[in-house]
Amino acid sequence: MRGTNGMEDRTLEELDAELILLNIEAAVEITTRPAFFSWVQGKFQRMLPHEVLICGLADRSIRGLAFDWVASFPIREEKFRELCRPDGGLLYTLATMWEQGGRTTLMLGPAPGRDSPPESERVLGEILKFDLSNGLVDGVAGPDGRTFSFFAFFKMPMSPSLRTARALKMWLPYLYATWLRVVSREAELEKSVVRGVRGVLTAREVEILNWVSRGKTNSHIAHTLGISDSTVATHLERIFRKLGVRSRAQAAAKGMTINLEQGSGPGWRYYS
Repeated sequence: MRGTNGMEDRTLEELDAELILLNIEAAVEITTRPAFFSWVQGKFQRMLPHEVLICGLADRSIRGLAFDWVASFPIREEKFRELCRPDGGLLYTLATMWEQGGRTTLMLGPAPGRDSPPESERVLGEILKFDLSNGLVDGVAGPDGRTFSFFAFFKMPMSPSLRTARALKMWLPYLYATWLRVVSREAELEKSVVRGVRGVLTAREVEILNWVSRGKTNSHIAHTLGISDSTVATHLERIFRKLGVRSRAQAAAKGMTINLEQGSGPGWRYYS
């Protein structure tokens, strides 16, 4: 609210400016996924409080958007896969709505607005289905006008307002630059590490490490691959030795770090 002498507004503006500078200082130092996670779950919450952030970035290898779940709690694999479906999944639908709406920030409250496009009611139904209420969506377009980066904030404490939409629009360049830096650096590291690991592990060992990284038990892996539990255990012993790790958890962490997943639904992954 505006005070009669503007003091309240000035106080808010000073507070906003302080938060902006604080977050910019933090953002420019971020180069890893854990650091990005800590930022959006920490200082950034004071700017734009939320429980779920879904980041999307154009990926030539899948000819679409690669989505990442960034939240303080996990989402079931099949549920996130459904969200990310190119053929009518919620996230691609929102990206299309954003493009067709002139790349204006989408405000997703509990009910469609009077000027909302016809598909808004269906989209809000999908949002409720996935328990993702109160959302803001924005992105950055590529040279062809299509979505190059995509950011969707959900489970905000209140319905989005013009003020929060303006805040996201203002923060978008920093958010985009930070996420692009993280993903680009990660891709370069993965390439070098995967080249080294693939030169050490056999194809079967890479396959088993992938399943271990996804939290599967020896019995599950054995059943999936049509081999015995003891054979899986033998492969794991060799993997531990070759990777220089001592436990299943360390092997799983290494597998997640180097992103060995094959065929688990390209275009999505989550971090929580």
